[in-house]
Amino acid sequence: MCSMADPPPAHRSDDTHVIANTLSPQGRKVELTERKWAYVQHHVEMRGELELLLAAIRQPDLQEPDPHPGRERYWLRTQPPFRFQWLRVVVQFEGDVDHVVTAFGQDNEPEGLPI
Repeated sequence: MCSMADPPPAHRSDDTHVIANTLSPQGRKVELTERKWAYVQHHVEMRGELELLLAAIRQPDLQEPDPHPGRERYWLRTQPPFRFQWLRVVVQFEGDVDHVVTAFGQDNEPEGLPI
């Protein structure tokens, strides 16, 4: 029996259908699921920016630990027409394959950026 808070699997968004993957600079496979891509696109600037998201993971300008244990931040300095100066992608380490948690643009410099 399933409650409204826990719908049956047939009614859940698919968080297992991988729509894209790439390798981090450390050679770890990072996957993006259909569900996470839908979530990321709630940030209007990310709509249509799948390749930019993957590029941030493959060749980040900065990589640093996230405050949440088991996560890493990948930063990419962007160019117009992307409306923010930076793209931040947060990745969760999960066994043999890592997964995108979120991604969004921001104008302020990353805290770990060397001066």
